[in-house]
Amino acid sequence: MDDYSPGDDRRSVFIQNYQSQRTPWDTGITPPEIVQILHELPPGRALDIGCGTGTNVRYLLEHGWEADGLDFVPQAVETARLKLVAFPPTRCSINATNCAPRINS
Repeated sequence: MDDYSPGDDRRSVFIQNYQSQRTPWDTGITPPEIVQILHELPPGRALDIGCGTGTNVRYLLEHGWEADGLDFVPQAVETARLKLVAFPPTRCSINATNCAPRINS
């Protein structure tokens, strides 16, 4: 069994896209599905895996939630942290991870 994971290539692609500012998925707009769910649920605590630049984490915080974000692209994590600087760290955190998704073939 080797240590190669196709997820490593995927991570590199995301890192390159953020570095070249080619991030069409990062619209800065929270998807309507999340907006709808938040109107149906009382505020609580959420985890955004693959949070990117923190758009959804910020939306959650603005609507009374506590939220944490996790992403494997350092540039996205740094942008998210800057976006959330006005919120107290007791309500949110943004963290980087070194693990890329493992894809089994």
